[in-house]
Amino acid sequence: MPTSTRGPTPVTTTTTTTTTTTTTTTTTTTTTSQAPWAELTFTVRLLGPGGDPSTYALTCTGATGALAGDPAPAAADAMCLALENPAVGRRLVVGPPADQMCTEIYGGPETAEVTGTLDGASVDAEFHRTNGCGIADWDLFATLLPEPG
Repeated sequence: MPTSTRGPTPVTTTTTTTTTTTTTTTTTTTTTSQAPWAELTFTVRLLGPGGDPSTYALTCTGATGALAGDPAPAAADAMCLALENPAVGRRLVVGPPADQMCTEIYGGPETAEVTGTLDGASVDAEFHRTNGCGIADWDLFATLLPEPG
């Protein structure tokens, strides 16, 4: 199973005190507090734009995650791990390619909006399942978005 590469960074401090008869070495390991590398809010409408929204917020700090709001599709740590996929990050921050061609296959009425920050970059992404590109995006975000109804 893949593991996160964003675990806390230990800091080791070594202090050596020398006296005429004794040398004392003290080693202290502490974990630095980290700022979140992802703070995202997901608003999902499984019945389409007019449907009731389900909203949940994900915060990823180090290798762990925290969720708030409506039930999310996966555990927070698994969702944070999914965000480490470069394709997921690129789609959230940059968006779809401008010249992307999509098949006209309807996948359902589901929509999702994701806002917040990822690695310091602003995120304002929209997802739908109204064509092949939207279906592929939803599949890419399978751990982050609920299964279609």
